[in-house]
Amino acid sequence: MKKLINAIFVFAILAANAQISHSSVAQIVPQGPSQISYSFETQTTDFQTTTEGAYQIVKTDQSRSYTSLVGSPQLPVFTKKLVLPAGSIVTNVLINNQNEELIDSNILLYPTQPPGNWVSSSSFVAPDQSVYNSSAAYPASTGVKIADEVSQGYHLVTLEICPFKYIPVQKRLSLYRTINITVKYTVGSIEYQEKITKFRSNLNKEWVASNVANPQLLNSIAVTAKNVLDTPTETDKIVLHWKPSKYGDVPDYIIITNETLKPYFKVLKDYKTKRGLPTLLVTTEQIYANYSGVDNAEKIRNYLKAAHYYWGAGLFVLLAGDTDVIPARIGYYDFEGQSKEEKMSTDLYYSDVYKPNTTNYNWNANGNSRFGESINYGNVDGVEMGMENYIGRAPINNAEESQNFIQKIITYENLTGVSDKSYVKNMLFLGSYLHHINAGEATSVGGQPWHDYLGNRPFLFNNSALKIWKLYDDYLGNAVNTFIGNEELDKVNTIDRMNNGKSGIGKFHLVSHFDHGGPFGIGVSGEMWKRRSN
Repeated sequence: MKKLINAIFVFAILAANAQISHSSVAQIVPQGPSQISYSFETQTTDFQTTTEGAYQIVKTDQSRSYTSLVGSPQLPVFTKKLVLPAGSIVTNVLINNQNEELIDSNILLYPTQPPGNWVSSSSFVAPDQSVYNSSAAYPASTGVKIADEVSQGYHLVTLEICPFKYIPVQKRLSLYRTINITVKYTVGSIEYQEKITKFRSNLNKEWVASNVANPQLLNSIAVTAKNVLDTPTETDKIVLHWKPSKYGDVPDYIIITNETLKPYFKVLKDYKTKRGLPTLLVTTEQIYANYSGVDNAEKIRNYLKAAHYYWGAGLFVLLAGDTDVIPARIGYYDFEGQSKEEKMSTDLYYSDVYKPNTTNYNWNANGNSRFGESINYGNVDGVEMGMENYIGRAPINNAEESQNFIQKIITYENLTGVSDKSYVKNMLFLGSYLHHINAGEATSVGGQPWHDYLGNRPFLFNNSALKIWKLYDDYLGNAVNTFIGNEELDKVNTIDRMNNGKSGIGKFHLVSHFDHGGPFGIGVSGEMWKRRSN
């Protein structure tokens, strides 16, 4: 799934049985070529080397990603996002490497293996001799652009950085401790949405700041909305129209459900609005009768495209119903790079509703019956994979489930019956290993590397108030307790921590679980159970 889920803006609205076209306002900014600079710093102590048979593996706790060319030397890579001014078009990425330091003059790097499919292990792929016998530096480029998108009203560029220089035939590995990156761009037309609330405008800026390596630039980037509206002090006096337009007030939260479930979700709409979050309730019947599309899913997406144009980025959207209430979009993708086609439903379709300079961004640029053919399909459908809306889905389809869902939200948000409310700062990590350090396997992939990556994200790393407890798997896959964490991950420990918390911390509020799961349970050390049973 991660493969999938890796303008003058025109959309069609059917109103009063008449087709009406809207196009965004574009402002031409008279600027010449510009650039932003970013320096990536590292040091040799950030990396460790382990032995795997005849090969060595370079790892770091600061990244869980590696070079992806199968059969070529495996090295850690770092992913960094940069924010650019609105309307910018990247023209070049320049790399200047400095402070080269020799790590090892006789090291045979492990060859990159195909991605695992979580079900079976692939046969070992031997080194590509055309690479390993070469005197050319690997990788050929220290930094490459891997994504270019607009999310939450901001232009984001994603770079993949490999700070190493490996001369395969010499088995010589060096590290660039300083990598200076210059992103050159031009600025042309800037597309503006009609309105946005100050609440969402500030929230979008905070979200981007927590995800980019150059948040200071946000202070000089203007919001791409014509008007930023003050948050209403009396939400009972606001006037919300279900159909997006210039008129009326602006919602921050949209609930989409059907007419049958509408009376129940009106309770949630009224509750959210009274708490200061202007909330709109709209039905699928209203949308289907007023918006065009090849199917009902596209009609809902076209409604959300209109909402983005008139009401700005960062709308909270609740798809209030399972797929029999709110249809899913089936996307096509290549299964983990193994040329095995898969298809899967994805609600990213309802979030990624805008792409600059694209008159009909519909996730189906080639016009066939398959949506979201991206990445390994050559991105024939032009999927940008940005994020304009915060999407959630309530997997319910009847009155009883709706009422239970809504009551749980209200109880949770008010911490009803909770005497010690400090527990909201407590976080539990449950991390199973899905691949282990054994012959033919380069790295252990699973909970601990993922949570190390997550823990370094700004919203966690900078939050000193969080109290964290970790249950991790036995990463060597044997009967010895070789787990890395506070306790070993197993059924008994997991149930006890989730029910009773931990002495000295209290009960846990946020739980990050890395393993498989289902409707009636979550996986805890399933891979270890198989290994110990054999």
